[in-house]
Amino acid sequence: MKSFREKILGIAIALVFVFFVAYGLHTFFKDPKWENYCNTSYKEYFDKDQCEATGGRWTEDAMPRPVMKESLPVNITGWCDPNYVCQQEFDRLRNNNNFIASMVAIAIGTAAIVVGAIAISLEPVAFGMMAGGVLTIGYGVLRYWSEMKDLQKFLTMGFVLALLIWLAYKKMKK
Repeated sequence: MKSFREKILGIAIALVFVFFVAYGLHTFFKDPKWENYCNTSYKEYFDKDQCEATGGRWTEDAMPRPVMKESLPVNITGWCDPNYVCQQEFDRLRNNNNFIASMVAIAIGTAAIVVGAIAISLEPVAFGMMAGGVLTIGYGVLRYWSEMKDLQKFLTMGFVLALLIWLAYKKMKK
């Protein structure tokens, strides 16, 4: 790139591109809302049967502990996570949504790099598209990274790396 202004323009295109893709994914792949799956009002449960009957999970304590129940001290032997079942469903839906959005972001980022390298001749725009593609791939990877299995991480990064190396040889080789 010839001038400082062209460099700034390319950086601006890159940043706006990744924000555009991220907001587009947010718009079309809405994250589930926790309150639509789990009860937001808190109720304390003192026994396992009552807890599990409402979709909770009872965890036994090592020692009974005293609590006040109806103004009387009572020893209870565990505690209840009243949102356990709904939390599992919420996590499953959120992870599925993040997986889809992640794969779409990686695909769009990869396509932006290819388009920037092959089809665009105006240097600041090509630079912006390619850098935006790199950032979008990063966004896609980070969106689902903690849930990816090691093999998924390896294959995803291997695919993108192979494509970039191929592209470098195809386009940049003199």
